[in-house]
Amino acid sequence: MFTGIFSMFGRSRELQQFDRELRDAGLHPTLVPEPVKLTALKLLKEIGPVTEAASAHASLLLAYCILGRSDVEAVNDATLINAVEARVVVAFDTEDGLDARLVLLALHSGVIDPSVIEHFGLEAE
Repeated sequence: MFTGIFSMFGRSRELQQFDRELRDAGLHPTLVPEPVKLTALKLLKEIGPVTEAASAHASLLLAYCILGRSDVEAVNDATLINAVEARVVVAFDTEDGLDARLVLLALHSGVIDPSVIEHFGLEAE
């Protein structure tokens, strides 16, 4: 029985780390489609090495986008969530950078929480 490419070669250390960081941010990794995780890692690699800090930074933003504020705040400090919301505002003021791309990834892949769309007035063109 064929169970997929990951069963043959195993998951990369970067993907395993990203899954741990998603879980730490309050989002179970199985709730994030593999293409979204792989694209997020690709975006991280474009700016440099995928360190634990970079992975945690991206994972928290994705968790916020996918779950919404209330669910992420149940696991994380409100000050940290306020900082994530500020990152989203800055991301769309500059319209470029990793944070903007991660939010757009969540939006265009259809995994973004409706409350995040409403809060920031996001729309897909």
